[in-house]
Amino acid sequence: MSGVGLHFGWNFEESGILGTEVSGNGATHGLLDASTSGAALITGGEFGPEAGLYSMSFAVLATIVFLRPARRRGNLVPRRRDERLDVLATTGQ
Repeated sequence: MSGVGLHFGWNFEESGILGTEVSGNGATHGLLDASTSGAALITGGEFGPEAGLYSMSFAVLATIVFLRPARRRGNLVPRRRDERLDVLATTGQ
């Protein structure tokens, strides 16, 4: 599953189904009438559930779950320092 598809699915679920705010864009009308209450740290406050503690914890956990096998399979390889310097020199930064 691509990152774009996963992000679209997440936003559709939040706004189209649950009817909660998506990325702080204001109230939406979804299939269900969900509401959040509680501390902004837990619920995400005005930004919506994706800024809440539970969502952020899940995102960190999912990142670890996806990066570990990628590193183990050799798909996650850091670039060498001299290659990074060459790229910076050609871009003028």
